[in-house]
Amino acid sequence: GIDSDDKLKGVISLIFDKAVLEPTFCPMYAEMCVRLSKKLPEFPSDEQDGKPVTFRRILLNICQEEFEGADAMRAEIRQMIKPEQEL
Repeated sequence: GIDSDDKLKGVISLIFDKAVLEPTFCPMYAEMCVRLSKKLPEFPSDEQDGKPVTFRRILLNICQEEFEGADAMRAEIRQMIKPEQEL
């Protein structure tokens, strides 16, 4: 079972990766996330006075990290393309 926040993060990461790689099945993965978020336990935060670690919080963090990573990648590509456009 899922008995630690590390295992929970691993499961959520796998689900996220599968959803990205298999967009046809995104509705199914979304439904799975809804159900798992209701059923799986939350874990205490490692930080003092921190909020508990929940399925939803981890999923949101993964989505945010992916979005910010993509944004940084787009900026890097723009920098690579920009000098060629000036020629």
